[in-house]
Amino acid sequence: MAEEQDIRLWAAIESMTEAVLIIDMHGKVSMLNRAGRGLLGGTPEGMHIEDLIKRYQIRDLRGRPLFVDEAPSTAALKKGKVAHFEGMLRAKGRDVFVNATASPIKTDTGEVSGVVVTLRDTSAQKEQEGLRDEFISVTSHDLKARLAIIKGYTQILKRYAQRSNWTDAQLESFRIIDEEVGRMVQLVNELRDVSRVETGKLTLQSEPADLVRLTRNVVSSLQAATQQHQIELIEESPNAVGEWDKARVEQAIRSLLANAIKYSPEGGEIQVRAGCMDGWAYFSVRDCGAGISPEELPGIFEAFHRKDAAGGKGFDFALYIARAIIEAHGGQIKAESQGLGQDATFSFTLPGATCTEE
Repeated sequence: MAEEQDIRLWAAIESMTEAVLIIDMHGKVSMLNRAGRGLLGGTPEGMHIEDLIKRYQIRDLRGRPLFVDEAPSTAALKKGKVAHFEGMLRAKGRDVFVNATASPIKTDTGEVSGVVVTLRDTSAQKEQEGLRDEFISVTSHDLKARLAIIKGYTQILKRYAQRSNWTDAQLESFRIIDEEVGRMVQLVNELRDVSRVETGKLTLQSEPADLVRLTRNVVSSLQAATQQHQIELIEESPNAVGEWDKARVEQAIRSLLANAIKYSPEGGEIQVRAGCMDGWAYFSVRDCGAGISPEELPGIFEAFHRKDAAGGKGFDFALYIARAIIEAHGGQIKAESQGLGQDATFSFTLPGATCTEE
């Protein structure tokens, strides 16, 4: 009876469209289904995980070779938990993008006796992502070039109008055009960043950076742009220095503070804190604006999520990009609110910080 069940089980695995490998408790491949043989172009039964990685040149998405201790099958064997991996392997003379999931096989007593690994070929999906990324990159470059031309001609027309003694009310139109062009440039930059995040191409250029000083600079810049809001900066330590991408961290700070201003349309006080504690740099901003409903809060950092200040749906990518920046540094970001009409607080932490007396 048990043998008949095993035969049926293997027949089901053999007919699956996804590649399936069975790895025994010693880390060796014991079975490979038809889809797996088609994907790998061979039958690596009896091969150890380490040899499998070498033979198929398994790498992460950045091209770094995978170490055996990092393999999802190793993690599933040692920890008895499901593990995932996304990367590339070399098979049949070409690179193949794969998603791997390793699930432990447990006995009735809970002991791990092996691992089932499923491999899904994502090459077509990655190719589409590459085409999309290229399209966004080319289009963004083209749009920014045309916006620069519009901005340039606007400045020429503005100088002509000033010499022609236009009134302040008439000159106001040039200021509006200039601001709208700036918003369009920002939107184009955000679209490119969204594409980089989704394709794993958001890169960091680490250098010594002081989170407190960056916060001070952003607060000064944004306070100068608003008269309705009073931004209070509380520096809870003289500095918070770490090896981070200075421009990207400043971008995250600016996004969170600008968000607080945007969602406080009636003005009021916005409180910002920055400092360092126990090796972590921290930043927070609390507004007195519209608040966030419990339904919205879990997805607040998604790319296409939040309502705009007027109450309609908008494509607000800034929070999504801010989260990607902070998490790429190994930090954490969160949003808190008691509900609509209540204060909202956005905060993040960055590891590897030191604080010195000035």
